[in-house]
Amino acid sequence: GEGGGDEDGGNPGKGGDSGGILILKAPAITITGTTVALNGEGGANGNQGSCGGTGCGMSGGGGGAGGGAYLVGEEVVLGSGKLAATGGGGGVCTCGGNYPGGTGSVGRIAIRAQNVTGTTTPAHTPLDFP
Repeated sequence: GEGGGDEDGGNPGKGGDSGGILILKAPAITITGTTVALNGEGGANGNQGSCGGTGCGMSGGGGGAGGGAYLVGEEVVLGSGKLAATGGGGGVCTCGGNYPGGTGSVGRIAIRAQNVTGTTTPAHTPLDFP
């Protein structure tokens, strides 16, 4: 994510890091139990106090984008939402100003398989299986 705006020379919030990347290729892939999260990190809040500034308006940082996943297998079994690549939330502006950082975009999940069961967040893009 992008760092926040800065009205009075202080410290706007840092932008969030993006999610990671996952590539799996196997005859059968099963994801159960704990969610595999490739989510973006939230942006940091603006920091008025660290600069001694008296003004208001240091924006929060933008959230990081979700990561990416590419799965290839004849059979892919996913639980409900067990694979996620969402964007992080934006940080808050100092003094309650109305300039929060933007939310990071969702990531991409593509699955190349003969049979897929389950769901992902966001919904995966199905690709033709050779």
